[in-house]
Amino acid sequence: AANGGFFGQGKAYVFAWQPPAWVSDGVLEADDAGLSDGFGTTVTIEDDIVVVGAPLFDRSSAIDEGAAYVFQRDNSGDWLLRSALRASDGASGYRFGAALDIQGNEVVVGAPGAANLRGAVYVFARSGNEWNASGQIVADVGQAGEAFGNAFAYAGTDLIIGAPDQDNVNGQGAGRVYLYERVVETWAFASTLLATNRVVQAHFGTSVAMSDSLALIGANGNDGDSGDHMVNEHTN
Repeated sequence: AANGGFFGQGKAYVFAWQPPAWVSDGVLEADDAGLSDGFGTTVTIEDDIVVVGAPLFDRSSAIDEGAAYVFQRDNSGDWLLRSALRASDGASGYRFGAALDIQGNEVVVGAPGAANLRGAVYVFARSGNEWNASGQIVADVGQAGEAFGNAFAYAGTDLIIGAPDQDNVNGQGAGRVYLYERVVETWAFASTLLATNRVVQAHFGTSVAMSDSLALIGANGNDGDSGDHMVNEHTN
């Protein structure tokens, strides 16, 4: 990895609640980690499956291509590395693993430097103990440097993806959020969200979260760089 301030290989620590306290349940490492790969920059967990991102992972001459690792706890309680995920078209600067989420038998991974710097989100489906690429999402109206995939949230059949550096009618770097809906085995574009106030460099979509019919969008440069957040309600 070329930069990022990470000097070690990185680790992820698992803790389990055993009343009355949280106790150490495992330490996770990548079997091919290098210095400054940023392993542990992003993490997500569901039941006994953990995914850890290393967005500054280098593969051969591809600097900061990024990677993500899927671990699963076996019947003896040990955490085993099941899959090392990569972008099928990976290249330098992709930062694959900058954002992660897992739901059921799918893992979603963001790569804000992919697709000629437009950004992309990659979907992986579980087959036994393996995780295989099953789809890729690129914004239809995306632009280079908008950081699409730097943050997203996955809930039910909805996926919202931030592009916090996009230039649009709200100004340079105002940001945008894209909404996608699951249609059979594919993700279909549904709509986009913009901040209700026009602020240059607002970076709307820096962070996103979903709960039921509500979407929460962070804009850390809004209102004179003091930051802001907005809540949108989704109705079918």
